[in-house]
Amino acid sequence: MNCIGEEIYHAVNQLINDEEIILIHSSLSKLGYKKSKEYQEGIMSFLEKLLNENKTILLPSFTFSFTQKRSYNIRKDKSETGILSELAIEFLGFKRTFNPMFSFAVKGRKESLFLNSNSQSGYGKGTAVSKITNEKVAIVMLGADWNSCTTIHAIEEEMQVPYREYVSWEYPVDFGSGFSNRRFELFARSKDINTVRRFDRIKNELMKDKLLRKSHLNQLELEAANALDVANIAIKKIEEDSYFFVERG
Repeated sequence: MNCIGEEIYHAVNQLINDEEIILIHSSLSKLGYKKSKEYQEGIMSFLEKLLNENKTILLPSFTFSFTQKRSYNIRKDKSETGILSELAIEFLGFKRTFNPMFSFAVKGRKESLFLNSNSQSGYGKGTAVSKITNEKVAIVMLGADWNSCTTIHAIEEEMQVPYREYVSWEYPVDFGSGFSNRRFELFARSKDINTVRRFDRIKNELMKDKLLRKSHLNQLELEAANALDVANIAIKKIEEDSYFFVERG
């Protein structure tokens, strides 16, 4: 492992308690390193070290454009949430979960939990996103912020928030064995209610309950929390105010 990999590992390892599953929301351009082969190798060696410690790693590999493209190919449609998942698939043998909109690159001892998930919904029951809310997962913000915390979408659906509604499509999808028409359902933001997502509000709630973990990498503050804590707080806040995680326009 090179120096960059060691530095990233040291910073992230401080954010992990006893969780075996690590979900990493990343923005690699913000970590304070110049784009280089050394940086790429450092990132890969950091992930590899976690895998060697029997961790299971999840990396968002979302394709929000699915509804505009009206088709999905798991091999050709690249991640729209950063390059980390693509690098992990190419160099470390991560597998991509079967979901045309909210897929993850995953590898590790518990990868089957997420590979065998509901592919016909964005974040409804049985999806990878929903499963995260029910597991002991460390949600790590590696340069990203808490507005990226997609797991809150699963809680919004579970709680049936009033500013979202079900929409569905039937588009050709190829999960590796050829295209076939598949129905896909999403608990999407209502067009009749103008809202702006504010998942970042979870951060203050985690801080109040002393559940937010922090470390530093270069001059950047990294943060993390347990997914069960995030889910429990999100449920409580939505029960108190169904619009807690949005601003109304």
